[in-house]
Amino acid sequence: MRHDLETIDFENKENFLRNEQMYLGVRVMNDLKNLGSSKDQSELNRFFSSCRNFLVTSAKEIKKRYHMSDPLLSKLLMLNPENAASSKFRESFPSIFSLIELLPRIVAKENMALIQAIDDQWRSIPAKFNELDLKLPVDKFWSELNVLEDYQELSQFALDTLCIPHSNAQCERVFSHEDGKWMYTGGEDSTAKIWDLRSPQLQCQRIFQVSAPVNAVCLHPDQSQIMVGDQSGIIHLWDLNTDHNDQLIPEAEASVQDIAIDPCGKLMAAVNNRGSCYVWALGREPRALPRKHIRAHRKYALRCKFSPDSSMLVTTSGDCSARVWRTTDWSLMRELRHDTQRWVWDAAFSADSRYLFTGEPPESKWSPPPIDTCNSRGVIGALLASWEEMVYLMEGDRGERSETGK
Repeated sequence: MRHDLETIDFENKENFLRNEQMYLGVRVMNDLKNLGSSKDQSELNRFFSSCRNFLVTSAKEIKKRYHMSDPLLSKLLMLNPENAASSKFRESFPSIFSLIELLPRIVAKENMALIQAIDDQWRSIPAKFNELDLKLPVDKFWSELNVLEDYQELSQFALDTLCIPHSNAQCERVFSHEDGKWMYTGGEDSTAKIWDLRSPQLQCQRIFQVSAPVNAVCLHPDQSQIMVGDQSGIIHLWDLNTDHNDQLIPEAEASVQDIAIDPCGKLMAAVNNRGSCYVWALGREPRALPRKHIRAHRKYALRCKFSPDSSMLVTTSGDCSARVWRTTDWSLMRELRHDTQRWVWDAAFSADSRYLFTGEPPESKWSPPPIDTCNSRGVIGALLASWEEMVYLMEGDRGERSETGK
C-alpha cells in the first residue's frame, strides 16, 4: 500500500509502531533483553518514547527540505536493478526518457543522439536478464554494467544521476579548488569525492572510500592533500598525488566533527563529539606530529577554524559557547556565551583576523545556521556580543586597544 508522503502526519500516534515492533538494531535488542522489573519497564517506555520523538523530528525536518512530490523521486525507480531488468516494469515505464529530461545538466536536451542511445540501451536490458547480478547495490550494479561496451552511455548516465552530489540525502561540506577547476565533497555515504567543474555534466573525477560516514573534509593549502574525518573517529590524510593515505586516530570511537588547517599549512586541528580538540604539526616530517590535546568543551564540539593570521583557533560546541585559543601556547583567550544561546554551529574570522562571526540555528538544531550580520551597534546573531567586545577579543591582548577601551 502506497501513501503520499506529503500528506502523512508524522505526529499522529495512530501511525506509531508498538515498542516491540520498533527495530533499533541488534545492539539495542541485546542490551534490552534482560530488562524485566516494573522500574525497568518504565525506563524502557521512556526510552522508546525518546526514540519516537527523534524519528518524528527527523521525518519532519527531512520533509521540510525535500519536495516529496518531486517527479524525479518516483522516476529514480527506473535505476533499481530489478526494475531495469524487468519486462513487466516496462509496462509502466517503457522508456527512460522521462527521467533523462528531468536532468538537463547530465544530458543536454539538444543531444538527441545520446538520449536515444541511453534509451535504446535501457530498453534492451531485459534481454540480458540472465547475465546480470540484480542483488548488487544499485551503484555497484551500474558500475559493473559500465564495463560492457553495449551499455556505457546508459551506465554513465545512471552513475551520474546517483551521485549528485552524493548518493545519500546530505552532503556535509563542499569546497572549491582555488583555481575553480574542481571541487570536493564529503557525505554520509562514506565517501569523499572530487568533481571536475570544467565539465558541463559535473563529472565525479575521483572517489575516496572510507568505512564510516564522512563528517569533515579539509584541503591542505598547498592543494596536495585532503583530510577526511569520519564518524568512527579516524582522520584520513589522502595524498592527491600518489593516492596513498595515512590515518590518525586521536580518540577511538569519538566521531570527528570538523578539521581545520591553518593558512600556513603548519598546523591541523580536529574536534570530536566528546568536546575534545586535537592539534598536530604538519610540514617537515612525513607524518603529522601530535602537538596538543585540548579539552575544549564540556560536550559535543561542532566546528574549528584558524584565523587567517594563524594566531588563533576558534572552537564551537553544543555547550552553547565559542572559545578562542592562542596558537602560541594553546591557552584560552576568550569564551563567548549568551544566556539565550543555542548550539553554535559555525564560525568565521574576517580576512584581517580582527572580527569573529558565529552562527546558530534560528529555531532548532536541525535548521541550517544563518549568516550573522553586523552594524555599528553590535553583532546580531548567535553570541549577541557587542562589536566592541569582538574588537577586544581580536586586539585586546595584542596591546592595540585604543584609550577608549574599544
